Amino acid sequence: MDSTPEQDIISYAYQCAKYAAAKMPQQEQEDAIQNALAALVEAWPSYNPARASKRTFAAAVVRNKVATYAASIARRMPNTPEPPDIVSPPPSPEDALAVIPDHLKPLAQLKAMGCTQREIRNRLNLSERFYRTLMRELREALTT
Repeated sequence: MDSTPEQDIISYAYQCAKYAAAKMPQQEQEDAIQNALAALVEAWPSYNPARASKRTFAAAVVRNKVATYAASIARRMPNTPEPPDIVSPPPSPEDALAVIPDHLKPLAQLKAMGCTQREIRNRLNLSERFYRTLMRELREALTT
């Protein structure tokens, strides 16, 4: 068995790595491909012809290395949106109550005071199903 992969296997592995890294930014692609090929050279002594062909082994090594590299990029640079330039201040409690329909205000006030679902249901004499309906309405009122 060769101690290093042949040129045609490296060429094939390069194409596999390039395909696997296609959705990455250009600089990250180059780093991922380079890391993948280095991993292939490092892993080559463990190649076993009884388990797979050279091409299959090479493709698996580079594909796994590119996937690992992509995951590490995702951990380092999470996909967070840019913060807006101007952030409006939160509404005052009076302004927040203004958008809530009158029949939901007692529920909103008890929720704001930190009451549990059971406490709110007992104080307002609500069934569990009606409580859930009112909470849904309250969430909709606050998000519109």
